[in-house]
Amino acid sequence: MLPVNPPTRNRAYLNILVLYCRKKYILSFVKPLITFIDCYGDLDTLIIMVFISHRGNVNGANPGRENSPDYINEALAQNYHVEIDVWYKDDGFWLGHDKPQYATVEAFLENEKLWCHAKNLPALEKMLENKKIHCFWHQEDDLTLTAKNIMWTYPGKELTPQSVCVMPELQGIKSRTELPKCFGICSDFISNFK
Repeated sequence: MLPVNPPTRNRAYLNILVLYCRKKYILSFVKPLITFIDCYGDLDTLIIMVFISHRGNVNGANPGRENSPDYINEALAQNYHVEIDVWYKDDGFWLGHDKPQYATVEAFLENEKLWCHAKNLPALEKMLENKKIHCFWHQEDDLTLTAKNIMWTYPGKELTPQSVCVMPELQGIKSRTELPKCFGICSDFISNFK
């Protein structure tokens, strides 16, 4: 999230901000994923929200394809970030929710649009060695900090402007207008939140 207190309330300021961010490469992390810039009320607070596909799901859960590289790439091609489940076993990285299913390489995990959820301790240790991998560990904590200091918030827990709202559909939330300001949304139905 890039909270900004603009000196003026016009589109010229927004254009200057975007040019500055491009020059400083700030948008390299979120630019492909920025599907909207939502101004709450006016330009007093500018919010750039990140939309994160849960395991590659965009329009609902598809357990047979979740975490598969092809499914992940399909979500990336639709300009979503993707939360993936990562294991480290037998000297290699694997993808899969309940168990390692799909072998992958470290370079794949370096994609700036991936949010790598470590499923075992060796995966977390190995990913933390590589500063290009955006990773985190959580189970049922209220929140955890990702490697990029973003709050990954457990479903149903309190949100902040630095939080990712995880699985809002579990609370019956079907639209981003029903949410407080937050950094991003991770959902099996992420297309509903654009």
